Amino acid sequence: LQQLTKAAQHAASDLLRPIQQAAINLAGRSRNPAVLTGEVMDEDELLKRFAESANIALEYSIRAIAACVAYIFDDYDRASMHSRKIQDIADKSPGLYIINVQAFYDGMS
Repeated sequence: LQQLTKAAQHAASDLLRPIQQAAINLAGRSRNPAVLTGEVMDEDELLKRFAESANIALEYSIRAIAACVAYIFDDYDRASMHSRKIQDIADKSPGLYIINVQAFYDGMS
């Protein structure tokens, strides 16, 4: 992430932040592991920034990862909330791999 940020590759680093934070949460190094807030990002702040920029691909990515992490840590309401908020994006792009993963966790929550 540091290298991408230094190279002004903000979209790429923003796409990787939720993945890195999810790994940190899964490793048990987060205050609330069901929420993607901690060492490398703040879930609410990043979602707000994505909404302001109308970047639906990044919003979809963070919400799908957040739904998976919330499900893993038994926060089914949070997982369902994230899944519902990105359902319209999933309907428009059914061929993306992450949509199938998100659909699995949506069905489980």
